Amino acid sequence: MPERCPSFVTVASGQDVWCTKPAGHVPDPDIHRGQLQVTLPDGHEQTAFLVWSSWPIRWDEHNLPHSS
Repeated sequence: MPERCPSFVTVASGQDVWCTKPAGHVPDPDIHRGQLQVTLPDGHEQTAFLVWSSWPIRWDEHNLPHSS
């Protein structure tokens, strides 16, 4: 079984989302993806996908105003 990527991001105090890819993943080993369960304002639960990097990405400046 391949080793799991060690990258994680903290989304709330005590709640970490771990990268779901194997260690050394490609095409870019610094772009990570994880999934978490979220509760929508109407009470429904959904699976959400979170993508992150530890380095600035060119399109971050454009996307940041659209994030919530």
